[in-house]
Amino acid sequence: MKKLFILSLLLLLAVGASAQSKWAGFFDPVSVNQIETASINKDFKGRAMTTLLRPQMAVAGQVFKLQYDELGNFDRVASSFASRAGMGVSLSHFKVINDEAYNDYSFAAMVTIATIEQPNAGFMFTASALNLYGFSPNIGIGYDLVKGLPFKQNLFVVWGAAIKFD
Repeated sequence: MKKLFILSLLLLLAVGASAQSKWAGFFDPVSVNQIETASINKDFKGRAMTTLLRPQMAVAGQVFKLQYDELGNFDRVASSFASRAGMGVSLSHFKVINDEAYNDYSFAAMVTIATIEQPNAGFMFTASALNLYGFSPNIGIGYDLVKGLPFKQNLFVVWGAAIKFD
């Protein structure tokens, strides 16, 4: 299953890298010219749109993790607040609306660190569908890297806020 996560991350990077040229403007704000130049599609209203690879940071608002007893049977759902922070890349969809670049949705893959819990590293895959002044509510799944624990004990569901560098 770890191979599936790594393969998904590599696929996300390959798709994003082909969507823009050689990381040009990776940390710069997205411009209308950049969207129109990279755009090969138009939406139903004739507006230019494209998908770009962008940096993203996230803080997990609420983390839900399944807990198991010593025999491996489901015991309860544990919840923690603001227990993960991460940084990674997002595959973000942009449109030109009223002569401005607008990010309407994105999918992200991030490497995370735990802020208050036992595991110290992991992965988080999230999706967000709106942008509120640079912050985007997101939801996703994650996996903690804890040696010696079964796969099902390392999975978690997360919702939180992402900071996009658009």
